[in-house]
Amino acid sequence: MDCCSFCQDKTADNIAVPYSYIPGAARDGTLSDLSIAIPACGECRDLLGEVYWSSLEEAAGYLASVYRELYAHLLNTAKWERDELFELGHGLRHFVETSQRTKFETKERIASCDRVAVLGPEFSEQVLDEIAYAVSCAQLRNAEKS
Repeated sequence: MDCCSFCQDKTADNIAVPYSYIPGAARDGTLSDLSIAIPACGECRDLLGEVYWSSLEEAAGYLASVYRELYAHLLNTAKWERDELFELGHGLRHFVETSQRTKFETKERIASCDRVAVLGPEFSEQVLDEIAYAVSCAQLRNAEKS
Protein backbone atom coordinates (compact mmCIF):
# COMPACT_ATOMS: atom_id res chain seq x y z
CA MET A 1 0.00 0.00 0.00
CA ASP A 2 1.31 3.41 -0.93
CA CYS A 3 1.20 6.55 1.16
CA CYS A 4 -1.02 9.48 0.28
CA SER A 5 0.61 11.63 -2.40
CA PHE A 6 -0.18 14.76 -0.38
CA CYS A 7 -0.01 14.10 3.37
CA GLN A 8 1.86 10.76 3.42
CA ASP A 9 -0.87 9.08 5.49
CA LYS A 10 -0.36 5.32 5.35
CA THR A 11 -4.01 4.50 4.67
CA ALA A 12 -4.12 5.62 1.06
CA ASP A 13 -6.63 4.71 -1.61
CA ASN A 14 -6.63 6.43 -5.02
CA ILE A 15 -7.81 9.68 -6.56
CA ALA A 16 -8.09 10.22 -10.32
CA VAL A 17 -6.18 13.19 -11.73
CA PRO A 18 -5.56 14.36 -15.29
CA TYR A 19 -2.34 12.98 -16.74
CA SER A 20 -1.12 16.54 -17.37
CA TYR A 21 -0.92 17.06 -13.57
CA ILE A 22 1.78 14.38 -13.23
CA PRO A 23 5.29 15.91 -13.01
CA GLY A 24 7.18 15.24 -16.24
CA ALA A 25 4.03 14.40 -18.21
CA ALA A 26 3.91 15.37 -21.86
CA ARG A 27 1.92 18.56 -22.29
CA ASP A 28 1.35 18.15 -26.02
CA GLY A 29 -2.37 17.40 -25.61
CA THR A 30 -2.20 13.88 -27.04
CA LEU A 31 -3.29 12.34 -23.75
CA SER A 32 -5.43 15.22 -22.48
CA ASP A 33 -8.38 12.92 -21.73
CA LEU A 34 -6.33 10.39 -19.75
CA SER A 35 -6.97 10.11 -16.00
CA ILE A 36 -4.29 8.68 -13.74
CA ALA A 37 -4.93 7.13 -10.33
CA ILE A 38 -2.55 8.32 -7.63
CA PRO A 39 -2.59 7.41 -3.92
CA ALA A 40 -4.63 9.72 -1.69
CA CYS A 41 -6.07 9.17 1.77
CA GLY A 42 -9.78 9.54 2.42
CA GLU A 43 -9.51 12.92 4.12
CA CYS A 44 -7.43 14.45 1.31
CA ARG A 45 -9.78 12.95 -1.32
CA ASP A 46 -12.84 14.34 0.46
CA LEU A 47 -11.36 17.83 0.83
CA LEU A 48 -10.11 17.96 -2.76
CA GLY A 49 -13.48 16.84 -4.07
CA GLU A 50 -14.96 20.11 -2.83
CA VAL A 51 -12.77 22.51 -4.85
CA TYR A 52 -11.17 23.05 -8.25
CA TRP A 53 -7.39 22.71 -8.44
CA SER A 54 -5.15 22.91 -11.48
CA SER A 55 -2.05 21.07 -10.28
CA LEU A 56 -0.96 18.62 -7.61
CA GLU A 57 1.14 21.36 -6.05
CA GLU A 58 -1.87 23.68 -5.83
CA ALA A 59 -3.95 20.88 -4.31
CA ALA A 60 -1.27 20.21 -1.68
CA GLY A 61 -1.06 23.90 -0.75
CA TYR A 62 -4.84 24.00 -0.38
CA LEU A 63 -4.78 20.91 1.84
CA ALA A 64 -2.05 22.36 4.08
CA SER A 65 -4.07 25.53 4.67
CA VAL A 66 -7.29 23.60 5.32
CA TYR A 67 -5.56 21.24 7.76
CA ARG A 68 -4.04 24.20 9.63
CA GLU A 69 -7.50 25.72 10.05
CA LEU A 70 -9.32 22.44 10.68
CA TYR A 71 -6.88 21.27 13.35
CA ALA A 72 -5.94 24.67 14.86
CA HIS A 73 -7.36 23.67 18.24
CA LEU A 74 -5.09 20.61 18.32
CA LEU A 75 -2.01 22.40 16.96
CA ASN A 76 -2.32 25.09 19.63
CA THR A 77 -2.40 22.72 22.60
CA ALA A 78 0.43 22.96 25.12
CA LYS A 79 3.31 20.53 25.05
CA TRP A 80 3.49 18.39 28.16
CA GLU A 81 6.82 17.41 29.69
CA ARG A 82 7.39 13.80 30.72
CA ASP A 83 7.48 14.57 34.45
CA GLU A 84 4.20 16.50 34.16
CA LEU A 85 2.54 13.50 32.54
CA PHE A 86 3.56 11.17 35.36
CA GLU A 87 1.78 13.43 37.87
CA LEU A 88 -1.53 12.69 36.11
CA GLY A 89 -3.80 9.74 36.70
CA HIS A 90 -3.70 6.87 34.20
CA GLY A 91 -6.83 7.87 32.26
CA LEU A 92 -5.94 11.53 31.92
CA ARG A 93 -2.30 10.71 31.10
CA HIS A 94 -3.44 8.35 28.32
CA PHE A 95 -5.74 11.06 26.93
CA VAL A 96 -2.96 13.69 26.93
CA GLU A 97 -0.41 11.29 25.38
CA THR A 98 -2.86 10.37 22.62
CA SER A 99 -3.56 14.05 22.00
CA GLN A 100 0.18 14.83 21.82
CA ARG A 101 0.75 11.95 19.37
CA THR A 102 -2.14 13.13 17.19
CA LYS A 103 -0.74 16.67 17.26
CA PHE A 104 2.67 15.39 16.10
CA GLU A 105 1.10 13.30 13.31
CA THR A 106 -1.00 16.26 12.17
CA LYS A 107 2.06 18.52 12.05
CA GLU A 108 3.83 15.88 9.94
CA ARG A 109 0.88 15.67 7.52
CA ILE A 110 0.83 19.47 7.13
CA ALA A 111 4.61 19.56 6.59
CA SER A 112 4.24 16.89 3.91
CA CYS A 113 1.53 18.91 2.13
CA ASP A 114 3.78 21.97 2.31
CA ARG A 115 6.66 19.99 0.75
CA VAL A 116 4.46 18.71 -2.09
CA ALA A 117 3.15 22.25 -2.67
CA VAL A 118 6.72 23.42 -3.31
CA LEU A 119 8.54 20.38 -4.70
CA GLY A 120 5.73 18.32 -6.22
CA PRO A 121 4.79 14.77 -5.22
CA GLU A 122 7.18 11.86 -4.92
CA PHE A 123 5.69 8.63 -6.23
CA SER A 124 6.83 5.12 -5.37
CA GLU A 125 8.25 2.90 -8.11
CA GLN A 126 4.99 0.95 -8.13
CA VAL A 127 2.92 4.10 -8.75
CA LEU A 128 5.35 5.25 -11.46
CA ASP A 129 5.05 1.83 -13.13
CA GLU A 130 1.24 2.05 -12.99
CA ILE A 131 1.35 5.54 -14.54
CA ALA A 132 3.70 4.34 -17.29
CA TYR A 133 1.42 1.37 -18.00
CA ALA A 134 -1.69 3.59 -18.21
CA VAL A 135 0.13 5.97 -20.57
CA SER A 136 1.33 3.08 -22.77
CA CYS A 137 -2.18 1.66 -23.02
CA ALA A 138 -3.59 5.09 -23.92
CA GLN A 139 -0.91 5.60 -26.57
CA LEU A 140 -1.70 2.18 -28.09
CA ARG A 141 -5.41 3.02 -28.18
CA ASN A 142 -4.63 6.34 -29.87
CA ALA A 143 -2.36 4.61 -32.41
CA GLU A 144 -5.10 2.08 -33.25
CA LYS A 145 -7.54 4.93 -33.88
CA SER A 146 -5.18 6.55 -36.40
